[in-house]
Amino acid sequence: MDLSLFELDLPSGSISMTPEFFKKYGYDPEEIPEDLNSLLKLIHPKEVPLINKALEELRNGKPNTTLEVRVRACNSSWKWSKVYLWVDERDSSNNSLKLIGIALDITSLKENQKQLELKDRYTQSMLNALPDMMFVISKDGVYLDFKAEDSSKLAVSPDKIIGSNIDDAGFSPESLKSLKKAIAEALETGKLQTVNYWLDTPAGEGFFEARISPIDNRKVLLVVRDFTEQKRAQQKLARLYRLRKVLTESTNDILSSPVETNPYQRFLEKMSKAIPEIGRATLLLKRESKLKIVASTSNKRLIGLKLPQELLNIYSDIGPAVIEFTEVEEYLPREFLTVIENRGIKLAEKAMFVPIESEGNKVGCLTLGIQKNETPDEESRKILELIASQISIIYKRLQLESNLREEHKKYKYLATHDSLTKLPNRRYLEERFERLKFSHEHFAFIYLSISKFRQINEVMGHMFGDAVLVDIAEKLVNILGNKKQICRLEGAKFVLMLPIGDRKSAMKFSNKIRRAFSEPFRIMKTGMTIRPVMSIVMYPEDGTSFAELIQNAEIAIHTAEKEEKDILFFDKTLSLDLSRRVFIEQELLRALKEDKGLTLHYQPIIDLNTGKISSVEALARWIHPEAGYIKPDLFVPVAEESGLIHELGRKVLNMASEQAKKWFERKIQIPVFVNLSAKELQREDIISQVRETLEKYNLPKNLLGIEVTESALMTDPEGGRKKIEQLRKMGVLIAIDDFGTGYSSLSYLRFMPVNLLKIDRSFIKDLTRESNITPKSISIIKSIITLANSLGFSVVAEGVEVDFHRLFLAGLGCDYAQGYYFYKPADASAVEKILKRRKIF
Repeated sequence: MDLSLFELDLPSGSISMTPEFFKKYGYDPEEIPEDLNSLLKLIHPKEVPLINKALEELRNGKPNTTLEVRVRACNSSWKWSKVYLWVDERDSSNNSLKLIGIALDITSLKENQKQLELKDRYTQSMLNALPDMMFVISKDGVYLDFKAEDSSKLAVSPDKIIGSNIDDAGFSPESLKSLKKAIAEALETGKLQTVNYWLDTPAGEGFFEARISPIDNRKVLLVVRDFTEQKRAQQKLARLYRLRKVLTESTNDILSSPVETNPYQRFLEKMSKAIPEIGRATLLLKRESKLKIVASTSNKRLIGLKLPQELLNIYSDIGPAVIEFTEVEEYLPREFLTVIENRGIKLAEKAMFVPIESEGNKVGCLTLGIQKNETPDEESRKILELIASQISIIYKRLQLESNLREEHKKYKYLATHDSLTKLPNRRYLEERFERLKFSHEHFAFIYLSISKFRQINEVMGHMFGDAVLVDIAEKLVNILGNKKQICRLEGAKFVLMLPIGDRKSAMKFSNKIRRAFSEPFRIMKTGMTIRPVMSIVMYPEDGTSFAELIQNAEIAIHTAEKEEKDILFFDKTLSLDLSRRVFIEQELLRALKEDKGLTLHYQPIIDLNTGKISSVEALARWIHPEAGYIKPDLFVPVAEESGLIHELGRKVLNMASEQAKKWFERKIQIPVFVNLSAKELQREDIISQVRETLEKYNLPKNLLGIEVTESALMTDPEGGRKKIEQLRKMGVLIAIDDFGTGYSSLSYLRFMPVNLLKIDRSFIKDLTRESNITPKSISIIKSIITLANSLGFSVVAEGVEVDFHRLFLAGLGCDYAQGYYFYKPADASAVEKILKRRKIF
């Protein structure tokens, strides 16, 4: 036991207690303390004062108390105990004479509590390490909790967030509408939703991405990441593209302008319309040892005036510089100032100067008049500098091209590379593909997908998943030696484009990748093996365009994953197979909607002891109006992949129940078994669906049976067991199909309320005569029959095709059999004639 009862006589200090408590701690009966002093020697020194204080309080009138103390076990370890003390007897002066108590061992509880605290600290450390903001929001939009390291990114003061509504969080009407819609969809579908939005914060306008995941049906978790820098980079890139277009068009216009026109003035005017930041600009160029004003959007009356060249030496900066008018006034000749005054021109209080250069020499400058209290931002300075560089094309056109390429390169990186792995993205690879076509007649695409990456994200979290992707990218770069040939498409999908001309070399390189991935990854102190699945397409054999090659690679990777192959070359038959699957899916959907072409055949199950038909199995059949008979092994897998299996299963259940009811009304009481797929078994509403069907046709419950394959049942053993129990409580018969091909856990099977085990046909088909029978064959089949009988299940053998099968199985004690030897599946009318006979041998 984990507790002991004891009494303490306060005047004498003697203790009497039950021995179980100290026995648990390894003490012999004679070692159990008999007085208070002996007991205190076993108490941790830090808790002794607590006990003394508690005893003093009890002596002075306190009726009871509770303590948690550590007790030294026989092996010198410390065990936690919770002690409850009550005053049992007092003298006439109300002084305590005797205490009674209970000592309860709580060591396990304390250890569990410590582990939980460690887990909480670990989880909190991980959350604190994330740069993301996190918010818990109710379905009504009320903030329930949040985490944000940087409060400057919050539109609402941190002390006012909890309890406030997203309606008051500073979102624009459009962003608020999108956010509410995403929250509603997350709660309704249970799936992750993503919303992007702009938001005004104390740090300025920011661009954010919110990932919305449901916590339960009443609240969601928002993980918000700041993408302002990336968004600004994209905007700057777009702005640079527009600027480059305007600059190029304007330059071409200048070079093609008639001699009598002023090309510089036209250029500045065009710039001022396209780029308002230019404002009051003036262009000065060297002309015969003077600086001549050749163009101005500030005041056209300045054009033609000349200034000394020394004005270019006012500052040594090569970039834009802001200079007060007083700093340049001494360089302006009196006659210039007189002309300015006579023309009624007022000069700006300060100006930004940008030099015009050619071959490293200043050949002029572009000035921008600004107000005294105005400070140009960095972007305005940059734009003005680009314009000045474009003007220099008059002296050397390539000067501008070089400058623009450098500026373009900075921002193009963000637009053509994946922000997580730093690998090129699809856009970059497509551009490289177009270039590679001109220099290589043949090359290979290796499409690489990480098997079960979705489960890694779901189990370990997205932060761990991101770390996995980064490590995979590094490994691929190490294998290839550079990034230019690698692209991350999306998720855990990568493409390698290699100048390889033959399939043998492509396979050799793919095997090199597979070997590299066979070494365990070490991610966030966790070791794990990652299995890549690869498909290979060859250019131009498998496609001549980037889109076609990627599409064919995805077809091949889908087949490789489905067939559990590590590497698969694309073959045109795969595309045909995909086309066939698409055709079957579309036509099956139409057949289900129009209720045409789908029917049921029934195959009898025979009692080997009596020779009578005990039940029938309903099997779906499909006759297409053009394609004719389509085999179940073609359309059933497509139905499962596409999700149509639920509607197909519902239809089969209804048709089978309707037929069973018709037979019942004709005095033919025969159970009809319907197959249930793994996906159908996992549906939350499958029980209600079966119940509603029984009620709809008023069918006796013992005339409906459900067949579930062994592998389907073991997909979710506990969930499957609960649903099987519910179906049996309803009176529905249960059979486990294809038994022996899966990996059933007997610990689950023995608790399953199952009626029948159906031995898979693979154990029967090769036993065509006595010479085929081996001790191993007999042992396997006999073991299944013995196991079933010991669990109270009957056994059905599938695939019985010859009389030898029947005799052999009956000899082993098999209860029932099913197969072509007795009857092939047939329509209801044909089977009804057989059912009326019932006995067949």
